[in-house]
Amino acid sequence: MTPLKRLGEVRGGPWKSRAYLRKKYPGILPLSEAQIEVFEFLAKMAPTNAYKIAKESGKAYSFVYNSLKILEMKKMAVDKGKKKTEKGTMANIYDLTLEGVLLILHLQLSRPYYEETKTNYNFIRRLLENYQSLLPLVFGKWEHFEKMKVTKIAFHRLEMLVNTYAHDPGSFTPGSGFPRGMETEQKICWFFYFQGHMFNYSEVWVATLKQDEEIKKYVINAMKAYQKRLENTRSLIKKTVSLLETP
Repeated sequence: MTPLKRLGEVRGGPWKSRAYLRKKYPGILPLSEAQIEVFEFLAKMAPTNAYKIAKESGKAYSFVYNSLKILEMKKMAVDKGKKKTEKGTMANIYDLTLEGVLLILHLQLSRPYYEETKTNYNFIRRLLENYQSLLPLVFGKWEHFEKMKVTKIAFHRLEMLVNTYAHDPGSFTPGSGFPRGMETEQKICWFFYFQGHMFNYSEVWVATLKQDEEIKKYVINAMKAYQKRLENTRSLIKKTVSLLETP
């Protein structure tokens, strides 16, 4: 069950058919198409308030406000408190959470691949830069990936990450999935650097890891920890087999 299914199924109202939404926006029901548009405007304008999104999107303020509250309930957005607007009034400022960033990236990377549309690439790149503090070892390293000319590899890894997160967010929560004993941010970093690629590093990717001290240190420590878990597992298996074979 995806994060966007936590509030139940969409029934009635102005929504288009579920089949249509499922095809156009895989993995993110039950938000309506209009609510998804509000989500995307938030991603483009954040941090911002409901008034600005309503003006930019052409949607009613009440609809935008309610949509933002739903996004907040789903932990895709966060209310950062009131701030004075350009008109001198006070308004609640909304921003994306890490979950929101991952899901908006899922939407973007589910569309024509970034190489096919410069606008799409620019938006994704700006998103990664704006939220690099939420995931420094991944979002914060994109300039390094560009410098090392490995953006295709990095985007492939990012696409695998956000697609997996959108369809199975529970595996990234502490105490579940693999590896255990990690917080959500740690699991996300692990997935980006290791899942599906544990022993499939090209020379150019290894060089990329080595040229950034933070990434290099992280990967070495993570691999050593993984090696220790494997050795403990091997030892346990050997001991169990020995006990079973003993007359």
